[in-house]
Amino acid sequence: MLAFAYGAVPSSTLSSRCALPITSSASAPSTARPARRRNPSHRHRTTTRVSVAAPRAPPPPPPPSPPPPYMPFPPPSLLEPSLRPSAAPTQRPSSTDQPARPLTLHAANRRLKSLSKRPKSLQTCLAVFDQLHQQRITPDKYTYSLLLTACARAGATNEAMRLYQLLQQQRVPLDNHLRVNLLTVIARSKQPHVPLALRIFSSSPTRSTALCNVLIDVFVATHNAHAAQAVHRYMTGASIPPDAYTVSALIRAHVATGGPYKALTALRDMWKCGLSVHSSAFGQVISAFGRIGHVDQAVALFDEMTVFGVSPTQNTFNILIAACEGRDSEKAFEIFEEMIATTAFKGDRYTYHALIKCALSQRDTARVRELYARIKQSRFQPNQVSYRMALDAAGMGMDLDFVEQIVSDVKRNECVLRMDGVATLVAACIRCSDLQAALAHFSAFVNCGRCEAEHAFFEDIRRALRRFDCDSVCDSGHTKRVVDELERSWRREA
Repeated sequence: MLAFAYGAVPSSTLSSRCALPITSSASAPSTARPARRRNPSHRHRTTTRVSVAAPRAPPPPPPPSPPPPYMPFPPPSLLEPSLRPSAAPTQRPSSTDQPARPLTLHAANRRLKSLSKRPKSLQTCLAVFDQLHQQRITPDKYTYSLLLTACARAGATNEAMRLYQLLQQQRVPLDNHLRVNLLTVIARSKQPHVPLALRIFSSSPTRSTALCNVLIDVFVATHNAHAAQAVHRYMTGASIPPDAYTVSALIRAHVATGGPYKALTALRDMWKCGLSVHSSAFGQVISAFGRIGHVDQAVALFDEMTVFGVSPTQNTFNILIAACEGRDSEKAFEIFEEMIATTAFKGDRYTYHALIKCALSQRDTARVRELYARIKQSRFQPNQVSYRMALDAAGMGMDLDFVEQIVSDVKRNECVLRMDGVATLVAACIRCSDLQAALAHFSAFVNCGRCEAEHAFFEDIRRALRRFDCDSVCDSGHTKRVVDELERSWRREA
């Protein structure tokens, strides 16, 4: 067994050894090892011994890592748990990693219906349309109608015309709803294409009131009141009943071409003919009187609405208050108080903005501050226009506390001021002689990479300072030199 354990004896030698006599002693066992016969044929055979390896020593510790490079802030591991940055959000797999779920026409139309109601969703709607095209799904007329609605809201005439060409190539049947959307896009374009609008209108076998109304809008956009009246005469001859929108569109045409007095005469004639006159038609004429400064005529027409049996709305009150701006601002506040006392209307954000404009025209900064506080207490929170007009009042009154209050409101509401708002803020700080705050707001705006229009930004600052109407020529020259030096230093560093 010992020789087998060493593994050095072949099987033939092992059998011969088993035949040798083994001597043993009865008194004590012999521990001597028997003589080993050498075989000349295996003289040069090497023997291998199996030995148990000793346990290895543990590896030496790694050398110390070099010190990390300098960081301006401590690493996240050294921060307190409340100060550590949150984990990055899990990114969704891209379209190359995971195949997109196949889109059906019904699902695409449902998504387009929800997106078309949003004001800034045109690109998303076009992405859904491109996905349908990639999956070789033919859109129907409902798909095109929703896309044209989104184009009309965004004023995207080029995209609408491209969709119209695709609609003709795919031979999608046109209905009046598609025609109304197409004419709406044409009416809202900068240069309405009247021949195309007439061709689309003529292709309809049955003309509806909505189709005639939107054709009137096309002629209103081109300041062609005679053509708009011709459409109304066609509606009368074809027994197409006009509605309140028809009257409002015709009044807009008269206001654009003949002025408010001619529009008022046409409004009274329509009412005598039995047409339903809506409050929006009166609002068009009241706004026209306000633009030419005839506040008394605007107020008289507002009182005349009850004779026509038309009740004013919140929008009508807003138009009348805005008509008093710059001419009779106190009348605007009287109308507002009368509205609060006699009607259920409490005013909206547009109402407060119109009142703030009236107060700014009188340089009544205390009243502006009061109106700003009322906006904050109402269900309408301040927006970009509210902040800018409040900063105008703070700059006029050199009220640094009001400026700081507006800045804290902007931060609390997590709002980001637009370029004109930041320019007004910088100008207000300069006017309040807080050049350090002006430089801080200016640097924060520039460092965010939002100063795309360099010249326009500094012109907005100068325009805001001119709105503040400095008390003396010396003050005006001083603020101008501050802005010029600010612009020179910024351009030198850039």
